[in-house]
Amino acid sequence: RRRRQKNHQDSLSKGKKTFIKSPETSSSLQRAKDISLLTQLNYSREGHASIRNLIPRQVIDEVYRDLKAYSTNKKFRQKGEDAAPFFQFYNTWCDLPSVKCLATSPLLCQVACTMMGMDYEHQTEKLSSRSLRLYQYSVFIKRKNKDGITPWHIDGRMMPFDTSNIITFWIPLHAIPSIDDGGTGLLFINKSHSDFSLPYWNGRGTDFDDGGGEEGGDLYLYNTYENLKNRYGIENVGDDRIVDNNPGVISHYMPLDAGDCTVHNGWTMHCANGNKKNLTKRKKTRKDVNDVDDNHTTAPTFQTRYAIAISYVASHAEVWHDIPGVGRNVNTNSARGQSKSLSFLGDAEDRASYAEWIGDVLPRTQFEHDLLPDVWPPPS
Repeated sequence: RRRRQKNHQDSLSKGKKTFIKSPETSSSLQRAKDISLLTQLNYSREGHASIRNLIPRQVIDEVYRDLKAYSTNKKFRQKGEDAAPFFQFYNTWCDLPSVKCLATSPLLCQVACTMMGMDYEHQTEKLSSRSLRLYQYSVFIKRKNKDGITPWHIDGRMMPFDTSNIITFWIPLHAIPSIDDGGTGLLFINKSHSDFSLPYWNGRGTDFDDGGGEEGGDLYLYNTYENLKNRYGIENVGDDRIVDNNPGVISHYMPLDAGDCTVHNGWTMHCANGNKKNLTKRKKTRKDVNDVDDNHTTAPTFQTRYAIAISYVASHAEVWHDIPGVGRNVNTNSARGQSKSLSFLGDAEDRASYAEWIGDVLPRTQFEHDLLPDVWPPPS
């Protein structure tokens, strides 16, 4: 078994698409897990929740090994994005069977449907045959001593879909320490997914024009998403740590073990701390004189953090008509509601994640695409 794993890693490092599919890993993902009503309630009420020990450890280990080899391979590394405060890969499920096995597994798909309250028995035949779609699989590599905070953001503003039925699993590929020890898990603003007026009135959040235009009217520059103190009673992000001056507004689930995950609504505002060494040091908790400074404090433990985020969306969700490039590869004359005069009101940060398929679909229509597979319920 060790020889097979070594050959598997060597093939990844050399860019060869010869993979080993672990039978025990595949079978362990076929079993659904009951989600407690309390967890479902927390998700519905707060917009986020945690599920401990959801994913078998051998699955996490296999995905972790594959993604580490993938991220260091010269061929695959060219697919990475380095514009955000982390190194990121999109949709590695197209290259890695272990990743695809997890993302399309009954284990995750049934949990996603449960948390979003998708009831097939009371849907129409058209919607019940294909209810859940895999939208995005992201790998986040937050490098030690380099990557800072991930700012407050909302996934739904970065996605091209017009829907509230979005859920994201954030899955660390190794243990995440407590927040006091430098943990870089997600932080959430409670109930922000139900703050309807935030995206409605602020859109992209970059400016407000009173109508004066070029004739001398005031153009009031104000980014609501960067000025959250008045709205939620919290301070803006700092250089590497999130400041919470209003306990109860921000929640997190650190520490996290391998196999744990957090889930959040596509419209829940969240962020993550940085992975630098300029952190507030905690009090000494172990007898290791080599790690203690003159003030008898112990520095947090840092390592490059690997985590994945898997996002699912309702299969009947339509694509916005103002997405740049939508329908460019098909007959745009039949695109309903498409207008070149409209500007995109979302956040284009994730454009690379849908660039390969957005030109193949028409806006405001039901569609199918190989890069957005329907994953639940499985084909009969």
